[in-house]
Amino acid sequence: MGFPFRAGRGKLGRLNVEKFYLDVVCADGSGCIGYATKLAGVGLPLSPAALLMWGPGENEPPTQIRTLRGKLPALVDGAWQWNCPTLAVSGIWRSQTQPIAQTLWSGASGAVSWENFAPRAQVTLRVGERQFQGLGYAERIRMTIAPWHLPIDSLHWGRFVNAETSVVWIAWEHDTQRNWLWHGGQSRELHAVSPDAVVWREGRIDFTSRRVLRSGRLDETVFHRWPRVARWLPAQIRAYEETKWCSRATLRADDGTPTDGWAIHEFVRFQ
Repeated sequence: MGFPFRAGRGKLGRLNVEKFYLDVVCADGSGCIGYATKLAGVGLPLSPAALLMWGPGENEPPTQIRTLRGKLPALVDGAWQWNCPTLAVSGIWRSQTQPIAQTLWSGASGAVSWENFAPRAQVTLRVGERQFQGLGYAERIRMTIAPWHLPIDSLHWGRFVNAETSVVWIAWEHDTQRNWLWHGGQSRELHAVSPDAVVWREGRIDFTSRRVLRSGRLDETVFHRWPRVARWLPAQIRAYEETKWCSRATLRADDGTPTDGWAIHEFVRFQ
């Protein structure tokens, strides 16, 4: 099942996207985000993959690396492994909790399914000579509908991880709101989300120190050095505006006792 569309100069096809997101934040605040995607129905086979890396100090700007010859992560002996030679990447995500799955959208034109297979993971990642070790997170999205046909104007997404627990949230802003939040793998009702805080009935997360990892239109921040991919993407996607942060954060839940951790969160404007 898929949605027929014409991307760039590609031939008519059935859209089928499988996209992995993986991250790790070290104790000193340095970290890495990885993306690996398999695209079908865009007129040619593409497997884009990319890295966004940052050091502990804000004086060191984040760096990005990209390839069109990426490899997808694979489940091996109970752990997710990502080996992508074109990015000099070798990493292992060992989940400490049970996975979470949710159908975010389903209709006659297609569906969006989300699988958070590592809400809280022990991660060892090497990128060339650089190594990251700490707590991380990983998810996969499968889409058979073009994103510009989804009923969504903007998106808040994020995850909080520390040694004891994890929180992940998704908020689709539209005439009909679609919100999800899981704390420790348990579904909770999301009350409010902003770049400063996430609130649900049983708790809240406050972002005490935010660091911008990337901000701006995708054609300026992601695709300006990836012209081959940009050429095949519709203008709607290239015009999306995104801000992504890595934040020191404080979780208060249940009895109100604060616990600290690292959050990666983002706001994307589609309309």
